[in-house]
Amino acid sequence: LKQIGILKSRILELRTVEKGSNVSYTNKYTTKRKTTLATIPLGYMDGINKTRERDTFSRIDNLKAALKELKNLFKTKRLMVSINGKKCDIVGRLGTLHAIIDVTDIKCEVGDEVIVEANPVYVDEKIKREYV
Repeated sequence: LKQIGILKSRILELRTVEKGSNVSYTNKYTTKRKTTLATIPLGYMDGINKTRERDTFSRIDNLKAALKELKNLFKTKRLMVSINGKKCDIVGRLGTLHAIIDVTDIKCEVGDEVIVEANPVYVDEKIKREYV
């Protein structure tokens, strides 16, 4: 399948933290080394990582979706973005309105463009769309 949607944003902030620092809500991620983190103003509310697993009223479909979610609890799904042509991990929990990205191994600055894959169906209607 061909990707049909992306979101573009910019790095708002860069911060370097020491090894063992907790990142994100509920301290879900702990740095394993001295790490440079970038913050972008895109999150779950904007359509990142949204899926349509449970958009149904059928009991059997809801049960199937719940079982699939339970299986996925034990899998590690890496969310990634692209900055200056390099893939970078979103670390910690994805925020409602922001994401934190590990940019330790790339050269970047505040204001650099960030590209995030997203399904246009779930992107907030307030976000400007451009069709190519």
